[in-house]
Amino acid sequence: MASSVLSYNIFNEVVLPTSVIGPESVAFDLGGGGPYVTVSDGRILKWQGSNVGFVDFAYTSPNRTKELCDGTNDLDLGPICGRPLALSFDYRTSDIYITDAFFGLLVVGFNGGLATQLSTGYKYLSGIDVESYSRHVYMTDASLTYDISSVLSYNIFNEVVLPTSVIGPESVAFDLGGGGPYVTVADGRILKWQGSNVGFVDFAYTSPNRTKELCDGTNDLDLGPICGRPLALSFDYRTSDIYITDAFFGLLVVGFNGGLATQLSTGYKYLSGIDVESYSRHVYMTDASLTYDIRNITQPGFTPDSTGRLLKYDPYNQTVTVLLSGLSGVGGPTANIHRDCVLVPESVNKTIIRYWLEGPKVGTTEVFLTDCGDVKNIKRGATDGEYWVATSVLDVQQGIRVNESATVLETVSFTQFGNMTITVAQEKNNALYVGSSHADFVGNYTN
Repeated sequence: MASSVLSYNIFNEVVLPTSVIGPESVAFDLGGGGPYVTVSDGRILKWQGSNVGFVDFAYTSPNRTKELCDGTNDLDLGPICGRPLALSFDYRTSDIYITDAFFGLLVVGFNGGLATQLSTGYKYLSGIDVESYSRHVYMTDASLTYDISSVLSYNIFNEVVLPTSVIGPESVAFDLGGGGPYVTVADGRILKWQGSNVGFVDFAYTSPNRTKELCDGTNDLDLGPICGRPLALSFDYRTSDIYITDAFFGLLVVGFNGGLATQLSTGYKYLSGIDVESYSRHVYMTDASLTYDIRNITQPGFTPDSTGRLLKYDPYNQTVTVLLSGLSGVGGPTANIHRDCVLVPESVNKTIIRYWLEGPKVGTTEVFLTDCGDVKNIKRGATDGEYWVATSVLDVQQGIRVNESATVLETVSFTQFGNMTITVAQEKNNALYVGSSHADFVGNYTN
């Protein structure tokens, strides 16, 4: 009994060659030789003992060159270098069958070298197993819609650190030139990132009564009526103005030089999300409740009500129109690129609603996406017709990339945030920027 409990309890590393990573699959030949492993630079390597280490055994791409590919982990080079994911021996022939993310199903003989392509046309061929008696090869095709580039995108994490004692970057935005990120923070300011040598600097603020001595670094919501609490921001790219929703000061706008924002519309209990559709210049906002404000949500036993609203502000005549009411746990909305609908998240119902602005369904709603967790915000993606949804699913912080047809294209887990609820995932400059009301940093995810 003791030997069973303590089996496999001694660990050693079988180290890959320098700069090589990604041994996703491991196999042994009929004589016990190996391990043979797939690696991220397109090769299958074979272990030749501790005196020799791993040596090249096979590869999947006919275009692969050692100069370009050895040691790479760049998926953009996959169509040249290959990316073998799994391998399995046919012990009757000693052939190795291989699934490659770019080259499909292949086979290579016991002498190795360039593998022979057997079957292609897959989006993401992944797992494999050979049943050697029948010699049937069983494979798994991970998706008909996404490929490995989607699965492994945004997997490198860095912190864009806020100034000392400052927390709460709930919203993230970039100006027309790609400058930023601009972030809202808990002490009432909008900060702008000026690069790693400078860091974040003051850009704008929402309260005319704010003082740096009292407010800088605070997270006290009782000081909100003095310091302000901007929750969301969105650029009007036609004017470079930033529209801001503040939990205490309503809807505001500030020019590209920053400073004190101008109040446009007030009288809300809890104005929260915002999106500017820059062609029409219409501003879409969400009002979380008619009964509670931001200070109530931290009280024990708090539950959201169903009095949330979707609003539209018209900058040409300075009017606010109620588009939708009766929303539960409403989050940050986004207009689509066609300007004919707005997507609105409801965290209580774990759904995203589509509200039609134009066309035969104008003024009506329909469910866009269900079972998408505690949704906080939706932002347009870098690719037209795609969106990033910031959500929490079973306490795991996630970004979900979806298209106009509500097809989920990708899910990225933001494990670095732990139990800190994320509030936004904004794609820009080949990176994904993630904010949270509890963090002292903005998460920067790259490939």
